Formats: sequence, structure tokens, C-alpha cells
Amino acid sequence: MPTIDSTRQTTPRPSGLLEPPGERGVSAAAALVKGRLADAGKYVQAMSEIGALERAWKLAMAGRLAVARAEWGEAESSFLQAFALAHVACGDSPDSADGERLCSHMLSRVGWIHRRREHAAQALRFHKAAYDLAERSGSFEDLWEVATELGFDAEVVGDYAKSREWHLRALGFAEQCEVEPVRRQAAACTNLSQMLLREGATADAAAAASRALDLWRKFDTGAIAVSKAEHRLGVCWLRHAETLLGEQPEAARGVLDDATRCLAAAHEALLAFGPDGAVDAESCTETIDFAARLRMSLDT
Repeated sequence: MPTIDSTRQTTPRPSGLLEPPGERGVSAAAALVKGRLADAGKYVQAMSEIGALERAWKLAMAGRLAVARAEWGEAESSFLQAFALAHVACGDSPDSADGERLCSHMLSRVGWIHRRREHAAQALRFHKAAYDLAERSGSFEDLWEVATELGFDAEVVGDYAKSREWHLRALGFAEQCEVEPVRRQAAACTNLSQMLLREGATADAAAAASRALDLWRKFDTGAIAVSKAEHRLGVCWLRHAETLLGEQPEAARGVLDDATRCLAAAHEALLAFGPDGAVDAESCTETIDFAARLRMSLDT
């Protein structure tokens, strides 16, 4: 795996997102977001190649285009070449900070590809290297992104405690972000609740899911993300009710009532989104059915 010295500290920490340079780079990124791959390809081809950092960015955007086309080998090759050129740019003082940030982003994207290919150990190594660079030269948005990836890596290898630790760290970074801090906090709380649920800490999972729901509502009331968050909270409460069944049946009833109300509201909202909410609505229906069976077991 390529390496770069990550011991030197860069101050002050940069702010916001790392954006491609020039009008064509920005246009390529916008076209990728909108799924206009042919247009994105034209803009990438037209990007400047004057200096090492410009060439690195062109390769980085070519890698993103390859990802959109599911060309994983091509994407990894482009990202690694971009890393090498950005590393060269780090020696040129005007480009040093942006070059290091781009190095971190490229390592993180390669890590993502390895996780998708089920190369868990490789994914972890690339993301840890990306994190070390981001810790030195990146923004809080950069740190939030790669800490989140490390949380997913730890989940894949079954280290739920470490995953929880990374998602907690991501939440801390999200609180310091300038770009969409509420959305990033909501995502971190969502990920945290899922890890706590896997660990069996159902009460803590419900608390994290409840905070995530509040944050999603604050970020964009009425969005499908809010309905999905409500579904997740209902699941957490349902799992918590299960843990109370044996020794605290009355407490289990109260939690089950909360879960049932939450799931019913989520189900109705998801149905209103039509095809976009169909899969989640079906999952919600199954959860509601399970809640009903759990209620029957309490009443008998």
C-alpha cells in the first residue's frame, strides 16, 4: 500500500469539503451527482493537466466516474495514480495542504472499493492510512467521512466495540463540521444505534436512534430519511421490549406500546413515498407483525 509521512501537523485545520479545481472539475462532480455519466466523462476529459495536482484531480474524477460505472479495477487504478501525483504535489508548498487532503481522499476511496470486494483487512489498512492523513491535514468533514468508513470496516470484521468507537468519534467530528453538520450528526447517530443494537445494548441503541430521528427531522422534515429513522427507532424499542419480557413484563408492555406507535407512523409515512418507500414499508410491515406476536405472548 502506498504511504506518506503523516507525522507533521498542519495548522490551522482547513474547513469544508475538498472540491475539484476549475469549472470543468466542478461540472464533472455535479454531473456525477445527477447521474449524467456521459456529460461527466466529457468534463473529466477537458480538465486541466498543467501541474501534478491538476493531473491528480483529473485522475481522481476519472476514478469517481469509473465507480459510477461499476468499473472497480479501473477506479482503483485511477485513485492510486491520483494518490501518487498528489503525493508529488505535497512537495510543492502552495499545493501541499490540498495535495495531502487529496491523498487522504484517494486512500479512503480505495479502501471503500476493497470493502465492496470483501477485502476487509485491506479496506481497514487503506482507511486507517487515510485517517492518519486527515487527522493531520483534513477538515472535520474529511475526518467524519473516514471515521465513518472505519466504523463500517470494523463492523464487517465483527469488531462491534471498535465500530461503536469509530462512530462515536465520527459524531464528535460531525458536531464541528461547517457543511451540513446536522445531517452528519444524524448519520453518525444512526450508525451508532445500529452498532449498539448489535452489541445488545438495546436501551442505549434506542436513545441513539431517538436522537438520530430528532436530527433527521431538524435537517429535513418530511424527507424519507425521517420515516426510515422512525422505523429504526421502532425496531430498537421492540428489541428493548424483548429484553424486558422475562423480568419486567409491565415495563416491556410500555416499551412495546411505544414501538408499535412508532412503527405504525413510520409505515404510513413510508407508504406515502410510493416506490421509493416500498422496500422499507414492507420491512416495517414485518416488524409490526412481530410486535403483534410479542404483544400476544405478553397477554397470555
